[in-house]
Amino acid sequence: MVQKKHIHISVGIIIIIAIIVALLGLAGGALIINSPTQLTLTSNPSVIKLGNYQYTLYLHGMQKKSGIAYIYIGRSPVFINPILNVTVILYNYTKVNAGTQYANMEIRLDSMSNTSATVTITPLQEYLAETPDSSRIIMISGPSLNLVSPNTTTIAQGSAPVSVTTTIPQVQNPGQKVLNYLAESEYYGLMKNYSNYYGNTVNCTGALYNNSYFGYYHSRPSGPTSFQNATLITPYSLNLSINKGANGNYNATYVTKSYSSVSTGVAMNIVINFTSGKILNVTYKGAFKDQNYSTLSEGLFGASQIGNACSILIA
Repeated sequence: MVQKKHIHISVGIIIIIAIIVALLGLAGGALIINSPTQLTLTSNPSVIKLGNYQYTLYLHGMQKKSGIAYIYIGRSPVFINPILNVTVILYNYTKVNAGTQYANMEIRLDSMSNTSATVTITPLQEYLAETPDSSRIIMISGPSLNLVSPNTTTIAQGSAPVSVTTTIPQVQNPGQKVLNYLAESEYYGLMKNYSNYYGNTVNCTGALYNNSYFGYYHSRPSGPTSFQNATLITPYSLNLSINKGANGNYNATYVTKSYSSVSTGVAMNIVINFTSGKILNVTYKGAFKDQNYSTLSEGLFGASQIGNACSILIA
């Protein structure tokens, strides 16, 4: 069981965060994050820009023996946006929805020292509809918090304080443990969406395809882009298998099926260290040959703009 560390925050802390955000923002001091970026956090605030928003992050506590760190995240302007208290666990990803409905960033705790924590921050696109790890996030809705015992976090919310603890489920088998690691990475949500889009192509018709294609590209499909060729080459299913690999690592392998041998078979293989959960290598082949996370995300974004059963055939 992992328990949340007690929180104590004052109006002064919020004012300090607001001033630092303003000064660093005006000075161009915010670190722009467009891809996985490593950052060392200390008790001194760091300012980042992710998407359209600017955030201040700083380390406010650690449990080194348990491999746990606690990070405050404040979105500018902090006077009208709540501050988040986020628990991050060594070698694990925590999905955070900092001022958004769905998770817009992942924070992985890479290492810890006596006074700092090194994390990797990965931006997530909202259209992926990633569910945040709510059990590891406490939203501080105001400056008034009661300081209670070290094992309990009590948030003052009117007359109904809430005590919050986080329980990490015990993994019963290696495959499930590796799947849990994978689910905490940016690849899991991406592939889940591709699987849904591919499976929905069974409902795509020639007429819907032609109309949607014209609406998206403002031209008529022909040759390689015709409905017949698109349905031939585009997978209609995407499945995941997890198998033990070399050196104590595991392979999470995504396999596609289509009406063409070119796009049938292994599309992505992710090598995961069983002990740490760290992703060691990602390879793309078959249907995803010459692709990467960014290009696959762009394709998914295009499909989301079309928004019907033919989306993934066209984008």
